[in-house]
Amino acid sequence: MRAEFIKIKAAGSYQGQVLPKSQLDSMDKRFQELAAKQPVAARRMEFDEMKFRLLAFIVIAEHKLKGWTVKHGYQPKVEEMLTDYNVSLSYNLLLLTCAKVR
Repeated sequence: MRAEFIKIKAAGSYQGQVLPKSQLDSMDKRFQELAAKQPVAARRMEFDEMKFRLLAFIVIAEHKLKGWTVKHGYQPKVEEMLTDYNVSLSYNLLLLTCAKVR
């Protein structure tokens, strides 16, 4: 997009329409300001992504914790919960599950 704008600015017109130099200069200034802000915006987006990944991890962990702390009377159900617990935490699959949320 920037390259196209440079061509338009050099020509001084777009699709046969002459554009005022002041307008082109204003647009060029805005493009330069946006280009300067882009790295900060990219870092902010990466931060937000990690923040929401952690929030998803917390939600999943809280949901599983509720299931693991409930009393169940029958042995097969308790063994199933133990297996789920071991798979989720012992093998760090909870983190992989969190990555799937992404």
